[in-house]
Amino acid sequence: MRFVFALMVFLSHATFVTDAQSFFFQQRQWLKQGFVGVNFFFILSGFILSYTYFEKINTIKSFQWRRFYLKRFAKIFPSFWFSLLLSVFFAAALWQHPNNIKILFANLFLIQAWLPDSYYQWFLNPPAWSLSVEVFFYLLFPFFILLVKKTSEFSFSLSVCALIGIQGIATYYFNEWALPKFWFYLFPISNLILFLTGILLFLITRNMKSTIMYKYATELELISLLLFGLAIWISPVIPDTFKFIGYYLPFAALVVFIFSFQKGVISYLLSQSIPVYLGKISFQFYLLHFLSIWFWCDMDFLYFRSLSQNTIVVLSFLSTIAASSITYHTIELPLQKLFKTPTGKASPMIR
Repeated sequence: MRFVFALMVFLSHATFVTDAQSFFFQQRQWLKQGFVGVNFFFILSGFILSYTYFEKINTIKSFQWRRFYLKRFAKIFPSFWFSLLLSVFFAAALWQHPNNIKILFANLFLIQAWLPDSYYQWFLNPPAWSLSVEVFFYLLFPFFILLVKKTSEFSFSLSVCALIGIQGIATYYFNEWALPKFWFYLFPISNLILFLTGILLFLITRNMKSTIMYKYATELELISLLLFGLAIWISPVIPDTFKFIGYYLPFAALVVFIFSFQKGVISYLLSQSIPVYLGKISFQFYLLHFLSIWFWCDMDFLYFRSLSQNTIVVLSFLSTIAASSITYHTIELPLQKLFKTPTGKASPMIR
């Protein structure tokens, strides 16, 4: 499932396609909604971290803070820094900007999502802005779990639901004010509700004892995907502010919730070797896909002027898969083994 949403993000960035005969141009109205894959990753991040660490975080003193943050660092920064190094070769416009050093350092330390200047987000590896948000989530996550245990799961769940409602009401005014996209899509605090929703979903599934989710698992998986598809289908009539800030939240949350049980036919198909492997390299795929698109667009301009735009999209996809596999085995996997600790069974949403 993770790879499917990473693929949606990839397709949403195929904005260079201008050929009216191209499939990607004809479907651009729907494909550009692929940004919802980022919403999905934020929700999923809260769910998986909670699944993995909830029982381990009991008190401030007992939790292994250093090891937790080292593992999070190893997950994100080495792979990101490699992609950042590659992006320097494509970001010719960066060196013409008067703040080029500041932009480089903001990206190097993943603080670009906190800066309301599009140059900081887009001059290097554009999708990496979401990693800046993820780092913020990682820093706060143990404190949220401690808060849940210090108060109660019910109080935390009620608070998250209230925040979702407040966000829904506030979205109406955001749309009227026509705020810049930064404040309702890129800014880390604006995305915090997605991460908290992931934690809330874990608390719900943890306490569920109903057999309905198992008996009708396949039907529920299909319904969740159909509702998600319907949300995309009617998205053209939804104001952009709503789409970026919360429109897709209930649909993405429903998919995470239903598929977390891993009991339906669709889940079974996604548990086969190829989908599982694609899920493992999905983080690398997300990091490298924009650079791959850049590479093939430049190659077409310099050497392969006869390449169709459809061909460039396909070549970008295949080369991203290849590069993702290489970096997964040479960077991400070795670091996973280095920081591996006994954590019991794998998260049901890990693929």
